[in-house]
Amino acid sequence: MFRHALVGREISVVAAANSSLIGLQGIVLLDTRDMLTLQTSKGRKAIQKKDVTITLKMNNQELTIPGAELLGRVDERMKK
Repeated sequence: MFRHALVGREISVVAAANSSLIGLQGIVLLDTRDMLTLQTSKGRKAIQKKDVTITLKMNNQELTIPGAELLGRVDERMKK
């Protein structure tokens, strides 16, 4: 389980149930139980966590995270 806050981090969608989301990049503005809201070059976009796999850079490493690991509120994820 990913135990870090995503708000303010730049992410990219690398796999998705909806193929039009693949390649979507943006900064996470909001992280709710089931959704991520991104600020992209074309405006804001909300995506369902369960339907995507994302990548992000952390500590000079690129991490690939299945959306299922992101389900739940950020404070609940950090406690686990």
